[in-house]
Amino acid sequence: MLTLKDIRKSYPSGDGMLEVLKGINISFRKNEFTSILGTSGSGETTLLNIIGGLDHYDSGDLVIDGVSTKNYREKDWDACRSDPDPAQRCSQRHRRFHSFPHCRKEGSCGSPAC
Repeated sequence: MLTLKDIRKSYPSGDGMLEVLKGINISFRKNEFTSILGTSGSGETTLLNIIGGLDHYDSGDLVIDGVSTKNYREKDWDACRSDPDPAQRCSQRHRRFHSFPHCRKEGSCGSPAC
């Protein structure tokens, strides 16, 4: 089970901060297929990047199988991304491959690093 509890994320914008995730609460069950859709700029990519450990959240908690990720280091995320069991792996697929210049071929963007 993967649970997001009151996840908040902001980015610097002009003279202040732009809050793109405002207290997100959601749970995903194992073996569940979920799509996250939204209009451009609504925070869906930020949310996926947080779930995959590619970006850090400002507050709240991301809990994976009962374990908080608040104190995860890069090695912890690397272990999560490379788990041999696909059901345990933290990874994502994107519909727009051009968003990742290091992904040269369509198939290469299915890897956890992308």
